[in-house]
Amino acid sequence: MTDTPRSMPFIVRLARDAAWAPLCVLVLHEIGARMIGHEPYVDPSMHFLGGAAATFFFRYAFSQPDRWPGPVSAAALDGLSLGVTCVLAIFWEFAEVFVERLVVRQSPFDLADTMSDLALGLCGSLVYLGVRRLRRGPEGGAGYDGLRP
Repeated sequence: MTDTPRSMPFIVRLARDAAWAPLCVLVLHEIGARMIGHEPYVDPSMHFLGGAAATFFFRYAFSQPDRWPGPVSAAALDGLSLGVTCVLAIFWEFAEVFVERLVVRQSPFDLADTMSDLALGLCGSLVYLGVRRLRRGPEGGAGYDGLRP
């Protein structure tokens, strides 16, 4: 078995080629929070970068041709990646509220903070997809073309 992208199992390709982005955001968030605190700079920027990284990860995962029974358009892959990223962001915020309120018993629920976190994640996702679309042209590059999803 050769070490080409097609011969590796899907989960190995996913871990190698796309999981680095969300992991980097988590590590940067932890480092930044320890150095200068969560607010006002680290938390908002990490939600933005997290939206972009999650969309990068999901766009890669959904662009693998062996995952679909037929051809899938770039717009469909972008929409699917955006939708799954939004669902992930909502569940992430549920988890934040649960941990802060019930486990740590820290601050009361702040709707404005939660909504801004969701909006920043959505903006990061849209910026990633927009830049990707500009780099790849109007078709957006539906398929896998190397190490760049």
